[in-house]
Amino acid sequence: MRCLAFLATAAALLLTGCNAAVEEPPAADPPPADAMQDVSVPDASEPAEETVEEPEMPAAEEPELTFADELKPIIAALPESAPPQLREALAQWPAESPAAAAEMAAVLSAAARSVLKTDKEAGYEAFRLAGEAAEQAVADVDATGYPPERFGGIFFNQARALTLQGQADAALAALNRSVEYGFEDLERVENDPDFSELRGTPDFDAMLADAKQAAAERAREEALQALAEGEAFQLEFTYTAVDGSEHSLDDYKGKVVIVDFWGTWCPPCRAEIP
Repeated sequence: MRCLAFLATAAALLLTGCNAAVEEPPAADPPPADAMQDVSVPDASEPAEETVEEPEMPAAEEPELTFADELKPIIAALPESAPPQLREALAQWPAESPAAAAEMAAVLSAAARSVLKTDKEAGYEAFRLAGEAAEQAVADVDATGYPPERFGGIFFNQARALTLQGQADAALAALNRSVEYGFEDLERVENDPDFSELRGTPDFDAMLADAKQAAAERAREEALQALAEGEAFQLEFTYTAVDGSEHSLDDYKGKVVIVDFWGTWCPPCRAEIP
């Protein structure tokens, strides 16, 4: 009831104001003549006062994304089928030690493979961040508890991601790290479609040639070491060739002879014999 009474009163006041006559204010007395003479008109020839412009304030810088911030879209992109341990592990960043960084690199690599099934962009971003975590880990690789070779594949996938993101120089650096830390599948480096933007460039070709030469030297050193450490034994045999001729190992002195032992119970052996 009070509200209705208030509204009615307000309406009456509005109507009264609208219908009331508007009284004109009394005319002001004209100023005396001598007052008119005191009014000074500025000389148009005088220069106008300069307007002082306020300095522009610099735009506020956007806060730099942290590693933890960059992980959020990857966590969000994990499919429901992903192991719950992945989400829990990804939430443990930042790492406080090289060992923790090594674990994070492994977790991110697993997350990348899972995310790639549904979100390629987020999957490659996880590969890139895995490489960053691995870089922190290898700063003190002995403290991680892992062999250096564990990081080669992580750096390889980091290079793939960086190439697709248009960071050619960083990608080449990651490829060099992958070889340094034991990635040996140079055929994949040479043919992986993710490196199509790099392939054929002088820096890429030089990196691949150096990696192949280093791999050949490493293989030779490993073979010499295996021969030096291996136990030698006498091997004497004779055999009948398919043309019926008789031969012995002595017939091949001074040559490299490969002796392959097959088992007739072994399906791959039987497939290889012909």
